[in-house]
Amino acid sequence: MSIKEAMKIYFQMRKEIANEGLDFLFKTPISSEDNLIIYDGEVDEEEYISWKPVEKTVSQDFTSLEDEFDIKLHKSIDEYFNSYWFADLDGFYQEHNIALEPVLPNSEREKFIPRVTERI
Repeated sequence: MSIKEAMKIYFQMRKEIANEGLDFLFKTPISSEDNLIIYDGEVDEEEYISWKPVEKTVSQDFTSLEDEFDIKLHKSIDEYFNSYWFADLDGFYQEHNIALEPVLPNSEREKFIPRVTERI
């Protein structure tokens, strides 16, 4: 199963749970005006807005990043960042706390570089 297929299944499962009354699963603070593609509705009284995953139609190329740091990224990283636009995703699976890096328009590279360089 590809990462894109797994993300689609995960979003569907999360949406089912959100529809049962846990709508905070698809709410986020507004991070920038560039992310309007994922926002859905209006900002609430707590300054959060609903969001929806949006399948990506453009690809982020990591070649320049690989060249800059003289590394080769695993293909799963490319698949992950090129599947959907989405906000922060975190929660528990069994006893593990899972946090997925958001993929937002115009911010992938800026947020991803520090995570890569801290491990080099």
